[in-house]
Amino acid sequence: SRLKAGEAQYTAFTNSNGGVIDDSIIYCMGPEKYLVCVNAVNTVTVYNWMVSNNKFHADISNRSLEIAEVALQGQIAFEILQSWGLDSASLPSKSFTFVETKKN
Repeated sequence: SRLKAGEAQYTAFTNSNGGVIDDSIIYCMGPEKYLVCVNAVNTVTVYNWMVSNNKFHADISNRSLEIAEVALQGQIAFEILQSWGLDSASLPSKSFTFVETKKN
């Protein structure tokens, strides 16, 4: 993969005719560990596509009931994250990077 831990990439899942099933963001959580975030309405569709197209026999699981994504942008995004208890030094400094955290 070109992604390093802490980086993300926008992508699309396509059907055999090239039509878009869904767009998504793939997060590199660490060596050989990725999180794919799809639109909630298409979770099952994309999961089934991934399982049926799993040519590399990767371990794939649907953890959509366990994980939530919050994406903030704009001038006060850092201020909001800091109000949630995230230290500014731990926040991403460039586009398509992320911070993993757990709810207290």
